[in-house]
Amino acid sequence: MSDPKQVPVDGAAKGSPDPRAPEPRVVEHYPPPPDDELPPPTFRQALIGYGSIMLALVLLGLLVGLLMKVLR
Repeated sequence: MSDPKQVPVDGAAKGSPDPRAPEPRVVEHYPPPPDDELPPPTFRQALIGYGSIMLALVLLGLLVGLLMKVLR
């Protein structure tokens, strides 16, 4: 240990940290994201949305029924 470049086996040299010890972690704290939730739909929007789905299902049923009669 006369050579100043040698480090003791346990890594406890003067002024140097333990090489086996984990490095301190830097944790950055960010502000929470803003609330980007949309408001619930109005009654008119819900009526148009669900109404268009129901209309599409009825038209699909009519098309299937028509195809069953024609391709019989």
